[in-house]
Amino acid sequence: CDKAIFKEGYRVWEDDLFEIWVPPILSFPYEVWMIPKAHHQHYGELSSEEIKTLGKLMKYLLEVYHQLNPQYDFNICMMSGMLSEQMPYHFYVQLVMRVAHIAGFEIATGCHIFSMTPLEYADQMKKLLKGMYK
Repeated sequence: CDKAIFKEGYRVWEDDLFEIWVPPILSFPYEVWMIPKAHHQHYGELSSEEIKTLGKLMKYLLEVYHQLNPQYDFNICMMSGMLSEQMPYHFYVQLVMRVAHIAGFEIATGCHIFSMTPLEYADQMKKLLKGMYK
């Protein structure tokens, strides 16, 4: 399982079933990963309890995003392996607020420019998530 790569980021929240992480190198501003603690390579392997918990987490994260800036859209990406083959892939959900458009510099270089570091963003998310999720 490749779950070890998630430990390089910044954990902002956890319960018995999931963890929420800010990656160590952001691909997009305000990016978070919702990672199940149990190994699943595909979202189709989640239990009904995990699906319910994931739904609650998404609801609260979207409320946090709305607090940060209600005018922006977001993307929800299911990062999943294949159901038909065993792979060392660990399923997770990537949530991204769409605050900027990718332009020539980002496209040409693969580098993205952000107004805050991943650690600053993680600290901000911890404060906003604290007490929201029940």
